[in-house]
Order: sequence, then structure tokens, then C-alpha cells
Amino acid sequence: MRLSKLIFLSFLLLTPLSAKAYFFSFYLSGAEGNAENFDSTWDVCVSTTANVGDETTSPNGNKSKIVSIDGPSQECANITPAESIRAKKSFHFLPSEKAGLTIPDEFIQKSISNADRLSGVVLDARGSDSRRFLLVRIYHDKNAKDFMGNMEEKFSKGESFVNGNIMQRQEYNLNGMKGYKSEINTTFSSYKRESDEDITVLITAYVFKNKLIYIHIGAPRNQFQLLRPLYTQIPLSLTGLRGDGPISSSKSSPAIEQFKQQCKDLGFKPGTEKFGNCVLELNK
Repeated sequence: MRLSKLIFLSFLLLTPLSAKAYFFSFYLSGAEGNAENFDSTWDVCVSTTANVGDETTSPNGNKSKIVSIDGPSQECANITPAESIRAKKSFHFLPSEKAGLTIPDEFIQKSISNADRLSGVVLDARGSDSRRFLLVRIYHDKNAKDFMGNMEEKFSKGESFVNGNIMQRQEYNLNGMKGYKSEINTTFSSYKRESDEDITVLITAYVFKNKLIYIHIGAPRNQFQLLRPLYTQIPLSLTGLRGDGPISSSKSSPAIEQFKQQCKDLGFKPGTEKFGNCVLELNK
């Protein structure tokens, strides 16, 4: 009991307790609007065997088509030798419902390339330590249970991961949506890295209509253990899909914020051990 209190106290003192809402759209485009498809044209690298008119359909149902080929590119060859030709592609993103997640303030949303959008990425964010990350991806017509099994396999003994151990596995419902969640301790091992790193990943998949919503949260293992109370709430904050009410543009934990204010009023200084003890006692 004492240890759990110390962990929670450290969590209070070292991490931000407020959170913000991020809305994402299944457009995968960042485009405004709710009812129209979104199209754009982008310079990309393609294979030497590519032809104008070649079309690709991503796992989430979006499409891209080569509209022109510009020719050999040294930049492309340096990135991926097998795709050494510069071309222009048109991207066509399917419309669908918007949704939202409430995530910790420390996470900053990254811009998403059209190539990532095509593969289903709708939200990509990094924490104040760039090794803490949050990714949301949408897939089309995927079996969630099989998908989660494949992801567990990937993080257990995939190309870049070794010594994986599934710590928790759970099935549940969120506002009528079937959910699957797994927490995995694994080691990230890649030839591109100077040394291996022990990490924890929390992966969640929801089934909504013919879509699979995949939420992936990861951090160095020691950090994840400290931040688990915060991170485990992120997948549970998914809203906007079942008419379960709007989510405000800025949202925090009402109870914790109230306790913090009470402790301030009592004269405790935020960020100190006594302040943390005060909040901890009120939160019992």
C-alpha cells in the first residue's frame, strides 16, 4: 500500500494532470468539413516499374493514383533504393464520422503526411520525451481479434522487437463498441539504434461499423509504469462515434483539479511533496 501511494504521489508531482481533447476525422486528411471526400496531389517516390494510372487502395479503403512521373531522383534513391523515381500521386480520402480523444497536455500533435494518412493514420503525437508516443490508425474491414493477435505477435517477436511479454489482455465494451486491449513489455531492437531499449506498449482496438480504430501508446518501460494511471485512460476517452456527447476543446480531471485548488487554498505550494501528500489524501 505504501509503495502504491509513493508511485501515485510521484505521478502527481512529475506529470501534468490536465488533458486536452483532440478531434480526428476518418478523412485522414485534416481537411475541414463532414460530408465531402478530400483529394490532394503529392510528390512521392515510386518504383522504377511504376506507370501513370497505377492505383493503390490502402487497408482503410483510401486510394492513391499516379498522375505523372517526373523521372529518376537521387533523393528518392537515397531514401529507398527500390523506389528511386519521383512521381505525383493524387490521394482520395473517404469521408466518415469524426471522433475525439482526451490526451495528456504533454502530447503534441505532429503533422501527418499524405502517405501516412493513406495508411490510416489519423493522429500522431509525441510527449515531452519524444520516446513517449501516441498513434491512432483506422483500418477498413479488419477482424479486431485477429488484428490484435497479429499485433501482439509483432511486439513479442517481430522484426524490431524481442523478448515480448503480454502483461495484460482484456475484452470490454465502450459505449456499445467492442474493445480489445493488451499491454506488452518488450525490447525495441533495431540495427538503426545504438542500443536496445525496454519499452511498454498499450494497444487497443475498437470495432465501429466496418472500421477498426487502433490506438497505440508507448513509452520506455520505467516511464510507462509511472504514467500508467494516465495512459490507461486515453483509449477509454474515445468519444463522438455513438452520439455519446461532445467533448470540450480543453478538458481536465474535475476531481483532481478541485483537490489541487483546495490544497493551494490551504497554503501548500504546487510541486512540493507536502502539496502532493495533500492531493493524495483528498483523493482517498
